[in-house]
Amino acid sequence: MLIAVQREVYEAGLQMIKPGVSFGALQDFVNGFRAIGGVQTLLQLHGCGYGGDGPLFSAKTHGTRARELTIQKNNALVWKPMALSSDGKSQFTFGGPLIVTDNGCESLFNREHGMVSLV
Repeated sequence: MLIAVQREVYEAGLQMIKPGVSFGALQDFVNGFRAIGGVQTLLQLHGCGYGGDGPLFSAKTHGTRARELTIQKNNALVWKPMALSSDGKSQFTFGGPLIVTDNGCESLFNREHGMVSLV
């Protein structure tokens, strides 16, 4: 169920990531995504620099200073929202880098959504 919910918020969030949308609106959308079976969702998003570049939204860093900033064309971001079980013991995160275009965003990776098994 975590994977299904995460996929749903991942795809819906991709539709929101476009020029002019505030990072706060994206955060509110992801963090307020409808819970299915008690699953919670959380925004994880950051810049693609060498570190220390913003915006930074994660479980530990809530991006308060970046909420009013708007997404701009040519922003390069790492988008990977998280789905968490109601007891917090299980989580699933999937995503990768993307670039913001005139009308939305383009994923810069082509890995299939789901779990990877290392044998």
